Amino acid sequence: MPTINRLLSQSTTLARPSLHPPPTHLAESLSLVLRQTTRGTGKCSVLRFNASASRATYSTLSSIRAATKAHTLMRRTGEIVFRGLPHDVDEDEVEGFFSQFGEVLGVDLKEVSYTVTVAGGYVRFASLESAEKASALDGKEVLRRPMSVRVLYELTDTIHVGNIPLGVDEDRLKALFSPCGEVIDVKIQQSLTSETRGRKYGFIRFATATAASKALKSERPLFGGQRLTVHLAKQATTDLTLWDNYAETDEWTARSIRISNLPPQVTEDQLRAEFEYCGAINLTRVWRVLSTGNSLGFGFIQFVSPVSVPRALEATKEIAGHPLRVQRFGSVRPSVLEYVPPPADPSPTNSIFIGRLPQDMNNTRLRRLFERFGKIRRALVVRDVVEGKSRGCAYVDFESPEAVERAVQHHSRLMIDGNSVSIKRSYSLPKSQRDADSTYVYPRDPLDDGRSESWEQDY
Repeated sequence: MPTINRLLSQSTTLARPSLHPPPTHLAESLSLVLRQTTRGTGKCSVLRFNASASRATYSTLSSIRAATKAHTLMRRTGEIVFRGLPHDVDEDEVEGFFSQFGEVLGVDLKEVSYTVTVAGGYVRFASLESAEKASALDGKEVLRRPMSVRVLYELTDTIHVGNIPLGVDEDRLKALFSPCGEVIDVKIQQSLTSETRGRKYGFIRFATATAASKALKSERPLFGGQRLTVHLAKQATTDLTLWDNYAETDEWTARSIRISNLPPQVTEDQLRAEFEYCGAINLTRVWRVLSTGNSLGFGFIQFVSPVSVPRALEATKEIAGHPLRVQRFGSVRPSVLEYVPPPADPSPTNSIFIGRLPQDMNNTRLRRLFERFGKIRRALVVRDVVEGKSRGCAYVDFESPEAVERAVQHHSRLMIDGNSVSIKRSYSLPKSQRDADSTYVYPRDPLDDGRSESWEQDY
């Protein structure tokens, strides 16, 4: 097989020299991508950015939302968000891989929820052209995995503020940045990861890009011994903005409450029973670690009507000696920040991933619970390779795709021992890794990852 440099020398659009030689398996992967892209021409055609192409690229997102007028204060950056490389790559390998498209200034790796066999993250290039070239990988296969690459766009009137202490509210944040210019909107986002750190992040939208630029240069006070971090907000689509996302979710968050200080043994059925007197309940969730099923100590309730929320906020509740703290539900984090669509698997799998399972779950019971959806070839609870304990998740292989369709419709609706379970399609996990005699997989618990407060997982 020719080396990656020889392949690149044959391409006029990827002629920039490599700064770091990529590892062998990634070099082979890129050569496969180039062969697929060139289609026998000897050249790699690069996706050129324009407004119509951008809309086509994100048609999956726009098709599930109403048409939205493009944000006028948006500009393209030299940064990409990607998903699809092998899960065990490190930042040096990723830099070597993407440096084929131009000078790489930085890499930030993130492991992807559910798809533990792939890695994702961000790559920052020195030029817009390099990011544009890298976007040619979008939709291609790398080591038999579908690759997703999206260019990030800045909202020039919106800043992202990090390191916000949990006690700071939107009014205080607005007052802090109002001297920079008129503030139109403020949203503070509290993620599961920030819950454990005592820090959160948020977004501030100004009336002008000039005000946002002034905010970037302003001196910021210390909060809890740390300074706020401020930069322009970035997202991965041009079809709509994070403010459109917030507008979509405001209605149902107005009907929801957040409950913390829950005892570890409480189930969703028990939590629902405590608050049913406030009004009809649409959804109850106790957040649990995906990889163990253990309670995180908090959850939420979504009522049918917002009228029920004030009644719940006035309640004084206690479960098993734990006084409950009840608050209004915060904003839902916009999906467009790092929007990456599910991989388009060229050979659809008949498998599902199940998370938030009880610790005593075994293969026999798992099979019995999921046989209602169709005939099962294999049901496997993932266990710790050393101790043999259940890791709170499992895989089920069905005989037909119709069974998968029926099963995923019960995501967060199927109750086991009083709690809802997560049911997702299994896209890219090799069958060998699900065999009983193979290496166990380890679904990522993002609470163990201190590298980011912005990537959230579905618990």
